[in-house]
Amino acid sequence: MSARGLSLRHCSRPTLVARDYGFMGDRNRCLLKAESEKGSELRLLSGRVLSPLGPTGGIWFAIRRPMRISVRQLKEYPLYLRPFFWSQKRRYGQILHPGLLWARVPKLFAAVAVLYGVLDRRRSPLNPVLRSLVTVRVSQINWCRFCVDINSSTLLDRCGSMEKVERLDHWRDSDLFDAKERTVLEYTEAITYSDQQVTDELVGRLRRFFDEDSIVELTGLIAFQNLSSKFNSALDVPPQGFCKPRPAQETPQRASRSA
Repeated sequence: MSARGLSLRHCSRPTLVARDYGFMGDRNRCLLKAESEKGSELRLLSGRVLSPLGPTGGIWFAIRRPMRISVRQLKEYPLYLRPFFWSQKRRYGQILHPGLLWARVPKLFAAVAVLYGVLDRRRSPLNPVLRSLVTVRVSQINWCRFCVDINSSTLLDRCGSMEKVERLDHWRDSDLFDAKERTVLEYTEAITYSDQQVTDELVGRLRRFFDEDSIVELTGLIAFQNLSSKFNSALDVPPQGFCKPRPAQETPQRASRSA
């Protein structure tokens, strides 16, 4: 098996379980850590794309490095920020590393948190799946391991399957994405890649699906995700083990997904 096709249900040895280290087969797949059934950590080799470890059937691993900036003890952060951390722990089961980094400058953290809350609000004119497609694609382009991990998990929850998660980096060659999604992804790439530019023709195609306020919001979401993913990538924020595909028996049947 190549690294590109890995998911939890593809693991050939039942003694391996997924945790929170970085699987970087194509730099944008789910991010995994493997441990033996005894709980001892397997030896991780350095490098961005790695060779299989022994007889693991083609499972690939990436080393987990310390972040370039350390986080503080929770008690060292201002009291007024702690509800944000508690909210993260309730929602995700753990406090997010980027939040602890942003919070080293409390006013900056508060500003970023408010902006994210507006862009991800329930009454956004952009549907949840579309928002997740944007955030994952920007994260892939900017090599943000943490962002790919957490945003792929959200996309998986919103789509109900791994299909779009696995095909997103090759969306142009896939029939999984409709015309609206393809136009949004093209716009996302035109903004994110430094060697591309947004054209009048592309914005004209966006107008078929969105009014002007919605285009502003879409542009703001893409710009915010670029800010977030470049921040995390620059500081080498690791994945936290969110993208864990559902077992095969829990995955909806293909027919029901396409209904």
